[in-house]
Amino acid sequence: MASKNFPLGDFRFTGKNNGANILAKCTICRNVFERSEFTVLEDQARKTTLHVTCRKCNTAALIFLSVAQDGAVGLGIVTDLNREEAIKMFGQEAVSADEIIDMHQLVSKHEGSFTDLFKKIN
Repeated sequence: MASKNFPLGDFRFTGKNNGANILAKCTICRNVFERSEFTVLEDQARKTTLHVTCRKCNTAALIFLSVAQDGAVGLGIVTDLNREEAIKMFGQEAVSADEIIDMHQLVSKHEGSFTDLFKKIN
């Protein structure tokens, strides 16, 4: 099978032997990531979630990749999570819409500082 290149922003996907290679640059300093710097958080048939920290500027990112038969889509989001935190937090149960509404109602009714509010909660 011949290689196909799918350019997409800072990502270049090269399909070889039913696999994909990724070349990505740091959003902040443009440093090229090494393949070994990526941590796979989730790997399913057509989507992969990765964490990477730039060795040059220390910016961390979550990268979401989705591969289809005719191309690939990637989305990178800068995060404050380090590698260990991302591994721990990824895949945990998401906050529900009801929990967000409950928190909104609690905050909107509270008069005072957030410190006081959190003292009440705990």
